[in-house]
Amino acid sequence: MKRILVVDDSATMRKMVIASLRDLTNVTFQEAGNGLEAIEQLAVAPFDLMILDLNMPDMHGMEVLRFVLGHPSYNTHPL
Repeated sequence: MKRILVVDDSATMRKMVIASLRDLTNVTFQEAGNGLEAIEQLAVAPFDLMILDLNMPDMHGMEVLRFVLGHPSYNTHPL
């Protein structure tokens, strides 16, 4: 089962993204409402895909991306 993390400070946008991908099979979705929540979830267990809002308050999406690129679980594959 593939895991997708949807990160957006807008609950409505997270729901819209998940709804647009509802036809995908063998996929589970997790949600994060801000960058810190995303980092916490990413640190606990790996995800196959992250859909990330860049313009979020408190922690910009690029900060989350820097964390991902520096984390051993995620930096094994070049972008």
